[in-house]
Amino acid sequence: MAPDDWDERGTPDHRFTEVKILLHDLSCVHQLQSSDRESRDVAVIATSSISCACGCHRLSNDCTLVQFVNNFLDSEIAMQAPSSAMAPLIAVIGCDGSGKSTVCEHILEWIGRYGPAGTVHLGKQAGNVGRSLGRLPLVGAAMERLIRRKSDDVNDRIKEDKQPSLFPALVISAFTLRRRRRFKRMLALRQRGLIVVTDRFPQLEIPGAYDGPGFPEASQGSRPVLALARHEHAIFEWMANHRPDLVLRLNVDLDTACARKPDHRREALSRKIAVTPLLTYSGAQIVDIDTNQPLANVLKEAEAAVARVMAERGYAVKEENPRAA
Repeated sequence: MAPDDWDERGTPDHRFTEVKILLHDLSCVHQLQSSDRESRDVAVIATSSISCACGCHRLSNDCTLVQFVNNFLDSEIAMQAPSSAMAPLIAVIGCDGSGKSTVCEHILEWIGRYGPAGTVHLGKQAGNVGRSLGRLPLVGAAMERLIRRKSDDVNDRIKEDKQPSLFPALVISAFTLRRRRRFKRMLALRQRGLIVVTDRFPQLEIPGAYDGPGFPEASQGSRPVLALARHEHAIFEWMANHRPDLVLRLNVDLDTACARKPDHRREALSRKIAVTPLLTYSGAQIVDIDTNQPLANVLKEAEAAVARVMAERGYAVKEENPRAA
């Protein structure tokens, strides 16, 4: 099947809106009351990155790194068990280029025959933000090199069984807060009786990859970073405790994934493909679908798997399809 048969839509306008806000914050963020120039520079860059990562909500000029750390550590986590009374939850997971967006959009529309439905993206999307920054005129190339350098530094520290330094830790924490907010929105939709289809789903089995925790399982690091890592683990433990009714696991070969996602690094896609079959999502029901086959066959298999789960949950097809939320 030709890669063009697939349509993994993104939201470029939204991503560039986040980038514009990041640049705005770079110009107006309040400096720390410190004579240490390096600390002030870190505050400017980290605060801007946090603003972008947290979903277009600008931080006030009085916000500092200390305030952010305190807010992150003080964020409330409800550890209650998931309610079996909530509406069904269907998660679609797979490597980039496997067709997650296409399958999500189709299932969201198709599942409306059972009742009102909604969708939430539960991925980190750090790569999307980084690629958007890399496409900016004039500064894009420099930003891309900076992000790549910081990423390589974090990977080197992980190999040495060390946590990231403070700045990358703050960025990781910002993305975690963003995902926690989206996850709570997903739960609210289910509590309102909406069937929810998610693009990606948090997992706790493999840190540092595939929508898992951003902090590694390392014991070495500064106290603030170790505290942030512990708190992130608690957030992911809470999210993973809400097991989906069904996980559609989309499998794709490396060449097909690279053809569909030419702006992604081949080695990164290779790692994700290798990890895909290892994820269990706390024992959730998983249906594997080969997305190298024609799209029509993929969608047919996805519909059949969802139909079985909806029948198990006692849902019947309605005469009229409510509009998806």
